[in-house]
This record gives sequence, structure tokens and C-alpha cells, in this order.
Amino acid sequence: MTLATILDPQPDDAIALIEDGAETTYGELRDLVARTRAGLVAAGLVRGDRVAVVATNTRAAVVSVLAATSGAMVAVLLDPSSPVSELRGQVEAVGAAHVLTGTPIADELHDRISSPAGAAVTGVDPLPGGSPVAAARPEPDDLAVMLFTSGTAGSPKAAMISHHNLTSNQEAILTTDGSALDEHSVVLAAIPISHMYGFNISLLTTLRAGGRVVLAKGFDPRECGRLVREHRVDRFAGVPPMWRALIDSDLPDDTFADVIRIASGASALHPRLWQEFKDRFGVELQEGYGLTETSPTVTSHIGIPVRPGTVGKPAPGVEVKVVDHDGNEVPFDDSGEIKVRGPNVFLGYWDNEEATKAVLDDDGWLSTRDIGVFSEDGYLALVDRAKDLIIVSGFNVYPFEVETVLVQHPKVDQVVVIGRDDDRRGERVVAFVTVPDGSPPPELDELVAFCRERLARYKCPTELEIVTELPIGTTGKTRRRKLS
Repeated sequence: MTLATILDPQPDDAIALIEDGAETTYGELRDLVARTRAGLVAAGLVRGDRVAVVATNTRAAVVSVLAATSGAMVAVLLDPSSPVSELRGQVEAVGAAHVLTGTPIADELHDRISSPAGAAVTGVDPLPGGSPVAAARPEPDDLAVMLFTSGTAGSPKAAMISHHNLTSNQEAILTTDGSALDEHSVVLAAIPISHMYGFNISLLTTLRAGGRVVLAKGFDPRECGRLVREHRVDRFAGVPPMWRALIDSDLPDDTFADVIRIASGASALHPRLWQEFKDRFGVELQEGYGLTETSPTVTSHIGIPVRPGTVGKPAPGVEVKVVDHDGNEVPFDDSGEIKVRGPNVFLGYWDNEEATKAVLDDDGWLSTRDIGVFSEDGYLALVDRAKDLIIVSGFNVYPFEVETVLVQHPKVDQVVVIGRDDDRRGERVVAFVTVPDGSPPPELDELVAFCRERLARYKCPTELEIVTELPIGTTGKTRRRKLS
């Protein structure tokens, strides 16, 4: 199976997409994809050409991606929240011949991307009405999409994802015992489809199962609750900042009573936040783990008891190991770097052989640069990112471990920990803290005292900064570099 055939098995009259209350059937979606594909062919695009899609959560964006990939072209998913100058650089980096976008930002892109980059820009809202063109026949190992990522380390790069990478990960989700994702499922696409988490999990896997995708334009707690109730959503995926916003909202406690599964990913879920969500809504968040480079699912809690503080067990067909500095697997309950191998592992970084070789070995193992621990019964827990490691007087300090303790303090709402250069100790631990409404800010001494009851002395913060907000991206990842 490829993205060219993913819609084929579904009945014409079944509902595929819901946007602003308007329904699109699978038959209508196939026709719209074929007509848009015809427009790309008429514009002179051929197999392998890159088509940039400014991927908002709209029907137009879904059609654009499927039109390009079913024409054996490569869809390059761009985040519309990125600065226009960054979008232009991404279009140039992959040599995109065409940009598909909806009308709200088409004019700006014409002025700032089209002329300098030499790529034609076409608005696809309203969608085209020409004659349809039959789908091409891309091979499973052909490049299907590219998404820009900071990768497992370093500056942003375009990760190359094949048709088989995507469909194998869909298969892993659908065949996991307890998944129950099928033609009766209604999934809320609350995460941007410009990110792999929203793209392959919320969108494509649901379409492959024949379910309905409710497209949410951005995230708002009240709107999320409304969409869940109105469309009888039974599952959706999100990121930790969404859970905090929902907890703090005025939504009724039974808002998600009929939701089968709420998945959490993209960034670590603190056990306290997990507990708060359960106490508030009576639902256990199911944390999983994945990367853009793994299309994205590596582990999940599907079909197994939820264990807070872990990301579940490996998906079917995905191999995971935890290794030391020499590449040897470590014993259970010891920490090390997480490595992944499987059909979901990407092809490499576009036009960057050096970066590809840095993360993919000859045996197909991907170095994630994430630090994890396996329990004896197969649950994986994330410790932190290797690149975020703080070394104090020769001792390793993982920010997430310190954050997990600090967030339990009653005067702390959210916290991010980073390392700063220190002449005596190499690095020092710095805590950036937001304070609950109405609470006085904590003093460094009381946070240190709180930590010393739970952590080694060298792991305790030696510097405190009170801030009004933390730099958290659209997928929930903390942008630590903005704090350094």
C-alpha cells in the first residue's frame, strides 16, 4: 500500500473529513484529490518533484498532500506558524517546484516565497474543478513526504519519509491489540498536520481505517470540548500543554467521558500532570514515544495497562534497545541511549549525507539521542535528551529528572531546567519557573531545600528565574535554546 491507494478501500458515501461542520465523503475526497492532481500535472510537475504544502488543518491541505503523493510527487509539509522568511528558506532547501496553500496566506507567500525561490504558488481553497487525472503508481520505497525537523541533533533538516515508512507505522497502530481504530472511529485532529504526529497518526491512520477526521484549526480548550461533544469524538492525540489548558478551563468534568483513548506525545508528560488530568476528567492519558524520523510511533500504551511516567511498549515490528556509550545494551533499569530499527525508520536527511550517517548505522539502527530506561516487563521510560544533558563537576544531570521534582512544589506551576556555563563546576543547574495564579513566587532556597529531600545535591538548581511563560512550541516541545 502507498498514499496513492490509501483511500481506495473506503465506501463512497462514508464520511472522511469534517471541517467547520461541513462533511466530505470518501468519494468526494477521492474526486477532489484527482482534480488537484490533474492541476499539478497540467502545471508540468512530474514524478519526484517536490510540492510544498502549507499544511494547516483544513480539507484543502489534506487534498493537497494526497494529490501530490498520489501523483508520485513529494509533499513537503510546512508549518504555517513559521516566519515567512523561514518558509522561503525551506522551499529553497528542497528545490520545491510548487507551493500549495489556502487563500489566507497565499498573497504573502507569493510576495516572499514565490519570486525569490522561483516556485509557483497556488491557492487550493476553493478547490479546483477541472477533469480528474488517474493516480500514478509510486513504489512503497519511494520518497513520499518531507518534514523539517531539528533531527536528533543540530539545525533543522528535511527528513525524508517513504510511502512504506508511513504505511508500516499505520499498520503497527492498527494491528496493535486493543487499538480498535476502524470505520466507526471519530478522531479529532487537534495537532497540526504539518507535524508527523498529527499527520500520520491523527490523519492518515484514521483515513486508512475508514474513520472520520474532525479537523480543528488550532487548539482552544472550549472548542476542543465542543467538537468532542458535537461530533462524538472517541479518540484524539495531544501534547502536554494542551492537557494543562484543558485542566485549567471551565469545561465540565465529564467532557471526555465517552472518549476511548487520549494519547499524549511529542514531549514528556510529567506524572503530576497525568494525575491532575485523571482527577479532573476521569480519563487516563496514554503516553507514547516517537520522532519525525520514525514516522512517528516507536512505543505506545495501546492495549496495555497505563503506567504513568513511561511511554508504554514498542509498537509491532519496531525494535527498540537501550545502549551505553560503546553501543552495548544495558541491563534493565539502567539508563542509556534509545536506538530504534524498523520499517518506519526514515530514509535520511535531504541532501545531507553527513547528518544522515551521524544517526543511521549500516544495520539500520537510528540513534535517537534520547536517554531511556527499560523495565524488566518491557515498559520504556524517558529520562531526557542527550543534548540537554547538564554536566556538573563531572556528574550527569538530566533536566527532566529535576523538573519532575520541582513541578511538585506548591508554588511552581510549570518549570524548565537548563544548564549554564560555570567556571568552577563546568555547568550549573538553572530553573525557569512559572507561578500558579495568586501564589507568591518561590525563593531559590526553598526550592533547593525541597529538591535536596529528593535529589542528590549536585542536581539541585543553583539559579532561579521567575517567568510569566515558557517557550513551548506547537507540538509541546520546550525550546530550551531560547532560555539559554
